Amino acid sequence: MGNSAKWGGGIDSRLIVNYLKRLNVENVCCYSYGVPGNSQSVISEKVAVQAGYSYEFVKYTEEKWDALHRNGLFDSYIHFAFNGDSIPHFQDFLAVHELKERGLVNKQTIFVPGHNLGFLSDFVSKDDMYFHSAEEVADSVLRKNVKFALNGTQTSRMRQQVIRQILDEKIPLRSYMEYFLWENRHCKFTANSVRVYEYFGFQWRMPYWDRSMIDFWLTTDLERRADQNFYKKMVRSNCMLPQIRSIPYAVNHNPVRRRFPVGFTNRLRPVRTNRFADLLISAIFGKKNHVGEGLTQMYATRASRIGRLIGPIHLWPKDLRPAILKIKNRNTTRINYHVLTALYTIHKLLQEKR
Repeated sequence: MGNSAKWGGGIDSRLIVNYLKRLNVENVCCYSYGVPGNSQSVISEKVAVQAGYSYEFVKYTEEKWDALHRNGLFDSYIHFAFNGDSIPHFQDFLAVHELKERGLVNKQTIFVPGHNLGFLSDFVSKDDMYFHSAEEVADSVLRKNVKFALNGTQTSRMRQQVIRQILDEKIPLRSYMEYFLWENRHCKFTANSVRVYEYFGFQWRMPYWDRSMIDFWLTTDLERRADQNFYKKMVRSNCMLPQIRSIPYAVNHNPVRRRFPVGFTNRLRPVRTNRFADLLISAIFGKKNHVGEGLTQMYATRASRIGRLIGPIHLWPKDLRPAILKIKNRNTTRINYHVLTALYTIHKLLQEKR
């Protein structure tokens, strides 16, 4: 297999499949992964079939993630992909590993992920277009992007760094959120995800990061990009093949709502920041209540509680210990898996320094 397109049911990856077909590239295999029947994979398969391409699904399970831990591949990849600035990206690590083990990819395979067209074509939020001061921008940046508890001193320091950057580099207030996400989340995390392909010896291409593509979207004003208005108009035009354009896009489902009525779920939200309530809800749902891509399974067999996975706590820097103590009793399946990967990565480094 010469080319492999990695994608879900989303618009970005679908457009790649669309143009591969338009260019008469036939040696293509599409794949997705996660919990069987998840909306992304169902839609992905429909797109592949309509395009006339082969399709593979990789089922994610706790046992498969556990095998990657036990054979050392998981920790080995951390050393390979972590560079002190970008945390390892494990989302399709298991999928690529299994595709290779099953002989479905070879040394000539090129992975083509649909990274970041959604970001390029969509100004972050209409709300982020109407700031009145650098202080307002900094508060919004911290509120929307800091996912790990910080003390007052750390928060103040980060806030001042954002304000200083806005003023020193003369970045327009309405553009800073986009600038911040591009410089940090997308360059340091999303782009770093291609290390998965490199780790297993494959090539990759990110067509949406081509310089001409970026330059084009930089010339498009924010109002036209808000809510992807221009992008959606483009997709509704003749650029998308009819048989692909007619397939609906995947919608992620809330795992709680799959088990309880919406009204009950809404009443739970106010108490979920309480540690006892979080543990109770974890017990109700059970760690095996995995949905979507099933990425909460990554550490499930390693430890049931975060403290056991990233301890001992006394090895952590003193200014981080209070934040660690607040979450140490939470279930490893009940926390953002990217945050948990960051903590686990730091934990491995601290262990090596002992």
